[in-house]
Formats: sequence, structure tokens, C-alpha cells
Amino acid sequence: MTYVSKSLDINTAAIKAAFSYEKTVIVRETVCKKSGVRTAVCFIDGMVNGKIVNESIIERIIDFDAKSSESFINELASFGVCASDTKTERDIEKLKNGLCEGNTVVFVDGEEKALLIDTKGYLLKAITEPAGESISKGPHEGFTEEILVNMSLLRRRIANPDLKMEMMEIGEKTHTKVCLCYIDKIVKKRTVREVKKRLALLDCDEILDSNYIAEYIRDNPYSPFKTVGSTERPDSVAAKLLEGRVAIMVNGTPAVLTVPYIFAEYFQSSEDYYVSFYYATVGRILRFISFFISISLPSLYVAFTNYHQDEIPIKLFIAIAASRDGVPISNLLEVIVMLIGFELLREAGDRIPASFGVSLSVVGTLVIGQVAVTAKLISAPVVFIVAITATTGLLIPKMKGAIIFVRLVILALSSVLGIYGYLLGITLLTVYLCSMRSFGVEYMDYLLPVFRKSSPDVPLRSIIPAMKRRPDFAQSRRRRGEKND
Repeated sequence: MTYVSKSLDINTAAIKAAFSYEKTVIVRETVCKKSGVRTAVCFIDGMVNGKIVNESIIERIIDFDAKSSESFINELASFGVCASDTKTERDIEKLKNGLCEGNTVVFVDGEEKALLIDTKGYLLKAITEPAGESISKGPHEGFTEEILVNMSLLRRRIANPDLKMEMMEIGEKTHTKVCLCYIDKIVKKRTVREVKKRLALLDCDEILDSNYIAEYIRDNPYSPFKTVGSTERPDSVAAKLLEGRVAIMVNGTPAVLTVPYIFAEYFQSSEDYYVSFYYATVGRILRFISFFISISLPSLYVAFTNYHQDEIPIKLFIAIAASRDGVPISNLLEVIVMLIGFELLREAGDRIPASFGVSLSVVGTLVIGQVAVTAKLISAPVVFIVAITATTGLLIPKMKGAIIFVRLVILALSSVLGIYGYLLGITLLTVYLCSMRSFGVEYMDYLLPVFRKSSPDVPLRSIIPAMKRRPDFAQSRRRRGEKND
């Protein structure tokens, strides 16, 4: 650890050496008119509020007149500079990190400590609705890349001193600010302890996005299913905190992590609570059905057409056989080629500008599918099967990767064992999901009868007055100030 020297020249030389190739680092040496004390004001141009640096720091230092025999720097901090946050610091490395964050450092000749003043003034992105989580009703605000702005957005929704926000730094090189958020009287203490323990065990150089932390702290790290939630909506995070979860904010990214995360959350949306509970319930049912259709339809088509033709109605079987007349590849290869083709089009649509993405996805799929059927490369039923499969998969965008993986595994089993392979795949999937946990909570909580507990909100959306109890992983189970269990 390197400490601040009494020599002003040594301190300024250390700053200049650390940022020798950085032309925006300004070291402004000044002299107090009345006392003659030499000082140096250091900041990074473009990261600070120039008005605060010039008027509230430099001008006031030049005109400052010490009134007592107290340490000059302590008196300067108390009566000299005007800033919302001013503190003294001896560690030169912390001062360098403070400069990188948009703070201003003031060295005083003859003092073994420096002032670290909050003067952040860099441009921030405007608060807008997250593109991937847009809703028709409800709040249209989204988190930004600045952690202080995100904290204020959350504070506005939960104006309660029980909302705790603990700051920490993670990353040996990036020193990324991370904020741990929870509601003290609702969350279980062991959940907070477990999150802090996993964060403390992080050993890495850089944290550039919240997903870096998610992959370090999640249960079942190689599972295609998430055990750490992620959202860019302040209202969603507030609702999860009020259910006894913990949120993790990371500076530099709008995505906020929430734990624990259970399987049922894939099928929930913040809009469910801003519309009629009848409409929200229908929406949830459609999402559950869409999940099973997306992972099952290609497998069932291959299983029945290859192994169980006698179970297909005769007219439907004749239509399928007629459409396959002249197609040179097998049913299985047809399905795989079309699934891969659709994923290629979807990825291309995500990578190009939004104005072209929709056109590419819709027109490209229609044109390629029609040409493939006309050229007898693919049969029409397969195009229909893949179109339904892809459309239903879009209803659950957060499960995209998991659906693709599960769909291929079940398709492989069905191609070998027919309908028995499909049933085996569904059974293995259910057993696997039941074996998973997220921060001590069963992953299939509230969905299967063995895990079914007192929650009127899962899997169907109940009326809000009936939701009097929080999930079982919360410390305080009763809402609205009633006596806790």
C-alpha cells in the first residue's frame, strides 16, 4: 500500500506517472493568497462537473484563509471547499481509483493525506423503457448504466428505511461498484449472508456486466436454466424485494440481478399486475402451453411419422406422405435444417438495425420456406411445425437458450426411441428441474404438487387483495403489517 507523501511534488509526480499517457488528466497547482500554502487539484477532464471544480474548489482554495492552528487540510475540508461529499484519504491507490470515477483529488504541501471530493459530471443515458421488457400498461422506466441513478429509481418506489443498500467493489483491475439491495425485515438473514459469501469469494480482474457476477454466484453453473434472475425494470426489482429477494446492482450495466430465482418466474411478467387478473391468468396459461409446444412439437412430429404412423389419422397421414413425395432428406434432417435456419434468421435479425430486423425475420422466413417447399427440399408440414415451434418460443424470450437445448435433446431421444424417447426426455427434464435449487430454494417451488405451498399467485394470477402471504423464502410471510408467522 502506497501512502500520500508530505511533499506536494512527489504526490503530483505519482499521479502524472500513473496517467502518463492520458492527456485528459489535469493537475492544477495553486497557491493560497493569504497563507501561501501550495496545493494541487487533480481531475480527469470530461468526467467531472467543471463548474463545481472551478467555482467550489479552485476559487475557494485560492481565497481560503485558515482561522486556527488545526490541520490545514482538515480546516479546508470543513470550511473551504463546497461539495456534497468530501473526505480525507491517505491511500494513493484509492485516490487514483477516485479520479477514474470522476472525483477530484486535492493535495496540500506538508500534509500526509489528501481530499477526495465528489465532482462527477459525465453524461448519462436518459431513463427509457427497456427494449426487451416493454409493456403496454404500467411504468415505462428502465434502469441505466449509472448505479447511483438506479439506486434512486429503486428508492422512489420503496421509500422505507428498511431498504438497505450496501456498496462494495469487485474486480482487481476494474474496481466495479456493486450494490446489494434488500428489505431488512422481509428478507431472510441467511439469504443475505449467502449472497455476501458468494460475492466475497469472487476472484477476478474484471466485472464489466452483471452477467459476470451471475455466472460466478449461480447454483448449477452449467445448467441451461437460470438460477439468478435479471431484469432492467425498477418496478420488477421493487416487487421482488418486497417478496423477500435480494437484488444486485452493478455499475455500468442496466441489468439488475435478483436471487433466489425459481422456474415459475420465467412465466411471470410485471404487466400481469397492471391488467385484469383474468387477462393475466390467460397470458400465463398461454406461456406455459407455449413452453411445452416449443420443446415438444418437433419431437412428436418425428416420433409419430417415423415410428407410430398407425396412430396418425389416415387423412392426415396421406397428406403428410403426399407432401413428402420427392423430398430427398429424412423427417429428422428436415426438422433440424429448418430449426437451424430459423435460428440463423433470428440471430441475424437481432444483430442488424431494428428497422431491418423485423423485415428479415418475417420476409426471410416466408420466402425461404416457400422456395424450399416449391423446390421439394423441405415438406410443407415441417415448415408449419417449425413456424409454430419458433412462434411459441418467442413468448418466453428469457428462456430462449434453455428451450433450444432441451428441444434438441428431446428431439434426439424421440428420433431413436419414438414416443417413448419423448416421454423419457420429459421425465428426465422434470426430475432435473426438481433437483435444482437457487440459494436454498427449490427451483420448482409452487409448480409441482410436492412443492406446492401457500401462494395464490403461482401458477395462476389471483386478485391482489387475495395475495396476503409472501413466498416461503421470505422472513416476514404476512403482508400489510399483519402479525408474522
